[in-house]
Amino acid sequence: MTSQADDGPIVTLIEFTIDANRLAQFEEYMDKVAPGTRAYPGNLSFESCRDPANDAHIIQRVVWSDMTSQKQYMQWRESTGVFDEIRDFIVVGPELTYWKLNQTY
Repeated sequence: MTSQADDGPIVTLIEFTIDANRLAQFEEYMDKVAPGTRAYPGNLSFESCRDPANDAHIIQRVVWSDMTSQKQYMQWRESTGVFDEIRDFIVVGPELTYWKLNQTY
């Protein structure tokens, strides 16, 4: 039986600020790893948004078919070292919040 938290699409918002001097390097890195996120089973979408007042302040919005897929992805990325590499760019955060996808209009 599926728990209520695991029932249906989950949106994760990951907010962080990277070292502004490494912005181009971070973008190149994300160009390499983002396709793996999009291709991971259960991923429905992955977007990265920048603060218009500060290009280094980023929110990534990732939609998963369910919480189980998201948790498996997190374990996989942690085991591959990708999260450690991303953390090297970060100067503030990351803050991860979960949202249940309510409605698409």
